[in-house]
Amino acid sequence: MMNASPEITFRPAVESDAPALRRMYDAIIDAMDISTWHTQWSKNGYPSNADFIAFARKGELHLAFADGELAAAVVLNGTYNRGYDAVKWGVACSPHQVRYIHTLGVSVTRRRCGVASALLNHVAALARAQGCKSLRLDVINTARPAERFYRDFGFIHRATCILDYDSVCTEFNLYELELTPARKS
Repeated sequence: MMNASPEITFRPAVESDAPALRRMYDAIIDAMDISTWHTQWSKNGYPSNADFIAFARKGELHLAFADGELAAAVVLNGTYNRGYDAVKWGVACSPHQVRYIHTLGVSVTRRRCGVASALLNHVAALARAQGCKSLRLDVINTARPAERFYRDFGFIHRATCILDYDSVCTEFNLYELELTPARKS
């Protein structure tokens, strides 16, 4: 039985993490393939080992470990789909004050134990430290559990639109989280 409250730690990914990430995302994809929801990730497409390595080299891939075991990963960067330009965002800020969340994945053995929330809190703190005011992301319309998670975390739905990614062109829901300044103790 898994510890209900694991010790969670974080670190940036390095290139040598690619095999462990591949195993984790392959298991996530297998679980999605037998569920009623899907993110459209693919073992032979996105996210690829080359994606993991490229994100790690840029310092954009962040990992969470639960009791020392890889438990979740997320990409945090300034890159977004051009479809975002048509959205009326709620937080007025310059482009360099926004970070975008991509490819948040949680190990199938670590679901519902707080790892995803802890990782999002971690990257939100990183974005705040970089002077950002907003986190933005998109969720494919077939990933209802992900949408519930982001709404419960505090993200606000801003728009629904068709986004064109290399692997899929379909309807996505776009969300935003205002990053309030960190409180000083």
